[in-house]
Formats: sequence, C-alpha cells, structure tokens
Amino acid sequence: MNQKKICFITCVNDSALYDECLKYINNLNIPNGFEVETLAISDAESITSAYNKAMKTSDAKYKVYLHQDVFIINKNFIEDIIKIFNSDEKIGLIGMVGAKVIPTSAKWWEAFEKFGCVYENHTGVMKPLKFDEIKENYVEVKSVDGFLLVTNQDITWREDIFIGWHFYDVSQCVEFTLKGYKIAVPKQENPWCIHDCEFVETTGKYDVYREAFLDEYSKKIFPLVSILIPAYNKPKFLEIGLKSVLKQTYRNIEIVICDDSTNDEVENMLKPYINKYSFIKYRRNIREKEDIFLKEDDDKLRNSEGNNNAIKNFNRCLNLSSGEYVNYLMDDDVYMKDKISEMMNYYIAFDDITLVTSCRQIIDEKGNRLKDILATKKISEKTAMIEGKILKSFIFKSMINSIGEPTTVLFRKKDLAGKMFGQFDERLYYCIVDVATWIGLLSKGKAVYISEPLSKMRFHGEMRSEMLSVKILGAMEWYYLISSSLNLGILEDSEAKYSISLWLKRSKYLFDLISKQNNLNKLPIKELYKCFDKAKTYISK
Repeated sequence: MNQKKICFITCVNDSALYDECLKYINNLNIPNGFEVETLAISDAESITSAYNKAMKTSDAKYKVYLHQDVFIINKNFIEDIIKIFNSDEKIGLIGMVGAKVIPTSAKWWEAFEKFGCVYENHTGVMKPLKFDEIKENYVEVKSVDGFLLVTNQDITWREDIFIGWHFYDVSQCVEFTLKGYKIAVPKQENPWCIHDCEFVETTGKYDVYREAFLDEYSKKIFPLVSILIPAYNKPKFLEIGLKSVLKQTYRNIEIVICDDSTNDEVENMLKPYINKYSFIKYRRNIREKEDIFLKEDDDKLRNSEGNNNAIKNFNRCLNLSSGEYVNYLMDDDVYMKDKISEMMNYYIAFDDITLVTSCRQIIDEKGNRLKDILATKKISEKTAMIEGKILKSFIFKSMINSIGEPTTVLFRKKDLAGKMFGQFDERLYYCIVDVATWIGLLSKGKAVYISEPLSKMRFHGEMRSEMLSVKILGAMEWYYLISSSLNLGILEDSEAKYSISLWLKRSKYLFDLISKQNNLNKLPIKELYKCFDKAKTYISK
C-alpha cells in the first residue's frame, strides 16, 4: 500500500463529462511527496463491481470514488481530506454530504440531522445545497451520498447484493461502521464540489435495491422492537392485527403472543404463522396458582382488585420480550404498515424521548372507519415533539387519554425502570393501565406526537369498558392517579385541585347508573364513596 498516493476512481459512460471531471482533478494542489492516479472504468455491470475492480488495481492508500459529473473545486481538497483522516485513526470514509443516522427508510436525506454542502442541480437549477452547520473540522455521520466518497481503507463493495447503480454508498457506509470505522463529513465554508447530476432516479430499480438494503442490514443497524399481543378469544380480529404486524416496513421485530383464551380457536389460527415465522413467540397461558413468568413477590399483581387476568397477560408478554423497544397490539386493533418505522425514526435520532404516539382511527367490527370521539381527536395538526411536563398537564386537565391506548404508543422498555406495565408509583392499575404507564414515561422525557394515523382501534360489542364495574374502577383509578401525581410532585396543588374538581363533575353520573342496578354486591361502591369524600375534602381546603 502506497501511503503517499491518492487514486481518483470513476465509472465512465460519457467521455465529455469525464474529461471535464479530469480537468478539475488535474488542477488540484498536490501535497509534497504525494502522487495522483486516475482510473476510469468503462462498460461496468454495476458501480460496486467497477469500484471493486479499481480498488484491487490501485495500491493507493487514499481512494476517491466519484461520479463522472462531479467537479472538485476546492484546490486544497487532497490536503484537507488527509488532515481529517490524520486527526482520528478510526475515520475510514469521508463524504461531502450525509446524515447523522440512517433513517428506517434507508434514504439518508430523510434523516432529521443532515450535514455538508454541494453545488448541484437536481431541480434543474444549479445552486448550493446546504444542510446543518458543522462547527468543528468535521462531523461524524452514519451515511453519506455517493457522488464522492474518499476512503483510506480497502473494504469490499457489496457487488453480491447491489448489482445496479443504487445503495452502493449507504451499504458501504454500513460496512465501514460494522468494521469499527467512523464516517465523516468535513466542514466546508463553501462547497468543495459541483455535482452536475440533473435528475436523480428514486423510483423503479432504486426501490428494489432499497428493499435489498433493508433486508440485509436492518437487524444489524436498527434496534429490535417487540410487538406484544395479549390475546383473548378473538381469533378473527387477532389474525387481521397479526397480518398488519407482518406487513410492517420495519424489519427488525419480534412478535410475542400470550394467549389467555378459554378455548383453542386462537391457538389453532396461529399455528400456520408460528410454523412459518421464527420471530413469533407464542405462549398458551395455563392458569395456575404460581406463574413462573411473574416474580413470587408480585403480590400487587396477584391480589389487585377485580379481574386481573388482563393485566397479568400484558406483563407476561413484557417479560417474554427481548426487544429494546416495545409496542403493544390489542388483539382487535390494527397497525398501519409504516407505524414502527415512522416511530423508530425519532428514537434513532433523539436521546431524550420516552414516548412516541400518533393520531389513531376508530373502526367498527367490519373495519369501517367511525367518527372520532373526544379522545381520538388530534392534539396537534402537525407532528410535534412535546415536553413531558406539558403533555402530562394536558392529560390531567382534560382527564382524557389523548395519548392513546396500548396499541398506539411505542416506548423504550428500560424506561419502565423495572416496573410492570400499568404500575405507577406503588399501585397497579387495571382500567387506565395505559394512562398510568404514559404518565410515568412522561415524567422522564419528551414525547413525540405524529399527526398522521398509524393505528386503528376497533369498537365492538364485546368491549369490557362498557361494563359498569369497569366504569367505576376506571373512575377510582383516575382519582388515585391524580392523588399519586400530587404526592410525587408531578402535579402542583393548583393543577391537582383543577383535576379533582373535574373528576368530581365527570364521575357524578356513576351514582345515577348505580341507582338503577339491582345487584350491587360485586360493585366497589364503598371505595367509590371514599374517593368522593377524599376529593371533596381536598377541594374544600
């Protein structure tokens, strides 16, 4: 390997363009002791095969892979590039524009943070394309555009997969990263290059290779997401929901299904899917006195009031999951195909998010869209990042679950901090299990609200939320949640008084419903009265 040599490598099918490219290369300042080589590869079957051929031909340590329509206008390009390589021995690849992370779509320009600049004319007008400012000499990124790539390491291009003219660049970036090298974009006061590209194709074969890239690298570069499905006697709806998970554009998922059904219909429906997809974990629950999936000292879970089988099943799913991130799917709900991909983009890009949710649609038993209810109306017309404190305050002031049901929210498993799903402070919630969890997550970071619907919530005749006992328990749990938040300092006194006053007004209708019941033995009436008395006492202070 010649340490003082730099080779410029180009695929050529237009000699006039390449001649122009060479003029700029030949006009560069050459550092003392260095030599410059140029290699043109004609009649190439693919850009990866051409680059591999040239890489093996040249003994230059530094190799510049550039398109024939790229003109280097920074005369000190060679010296500037070598300085960056010499500043950190782990830097193995440099590009002129790139992204901080690789988005789940694999399109680098869809990343939230992009850096670098270039003169280019993909819109038909030649002008500078500039991204975020680079404050130091360079910024570390995960992917760069392939119009110009500089390397100081010879790593084979993936011509076994990318046999055309797309995704050679992002795949090479991943290959460098997997081998422990950094990728950099230099600080450029003015663009170092002109890219006379005109129209850039991002359809047709482009998508073929984008899918190939995601198939090859998703599990290597994106975190595992666990889709948790607590199942109970709804095989028809569950199959629809399961198919919506299997259609997700996000590749790195596992599906955990814990079946609490009273018959074999769900298990029989699932068998073909379990046999076909190795990433589906299925457990048929056997209701025994001791449950090996729950700690022996989880008395709150075993002895919580009311029917606690549902919350047990939620946490069995959670305990069986291996993913860094978690999203529940209620067995009668449905995902949009890009749900996990769109949500994960925020976690990949930002460190201070603890909850990502979205607008959701309501559907009936047949899948027909229904009108929004108060809880499903958009809280923002545009996708927004919201401070946790602000969103918590909004929830308590409205006493409406605008964040969404378990199906709606994607969260990081470790942010539960060892607590069970549905546990807030020391209480385990049964009816507003989701709200209690969301308030806990919002206490630790920011939320993202995506204004486009990414899931569908099904309304049908078997919904437990319509039972009076559930309504009463749900009302009491709202009171407990407000009180606990006040005690923990999450709510200020004035906010708590507003919320409890609203709670008193909202809950009075329950007494009318109770008065119409003949059998009150199984209803927690006494506990409801206690909550009312405590609420009135607090308001009167």
